[in-house]
Amino acid sequence: MAGKIVADQLQHSTAGSLDTQFVVNGSAKHWGYFNASSGTPTLIDSLNISSLGDVNVGRYTIAISSAFSDVNYNIVPSSNAYNTDGFRINQSINAKQNFAGTVTATNYDFVSYADNNYRDAKYNYVLGHGDLA
Repeated sequence: MAGKIVADQLQHSTAGSLDTQFVVNGSAKHWGYFNASSGTPTLIDSLNISSLGDVNVGRYTIAISSAFSDVNYNIVPSSNAYNTDGFRINQSINAKQNFAGTVTATNYDFVSYADNNYRDAKYNYVLGHGDLA
């Protein structure tokens, strides 16, 4: 039998209470970690990502399992473009800005770019916030 908990607030015995809208709206709706240094991207770990596609060197398509309500969600991408050096952080972008290709409620492109070149990086991370459908 499936159950459901309905609550408008969470309360801690000494730290106060929090409206549940902050938990629902403030939580990441998907995240992923993948390695593309071998030329073929491999999803290492993720939440709510159904697949990872290889578009070209340094360009990948992220497919989301549970769709966002529209394209007005925010993606925070980062990658280590050199595989051994420090992390090179790509800018936080809004998916509707179409930063690297087609953006829909269920997928977007991710790029790893450094020194005027797309690069297959070893450490790539994505984090998505927004309203699910």
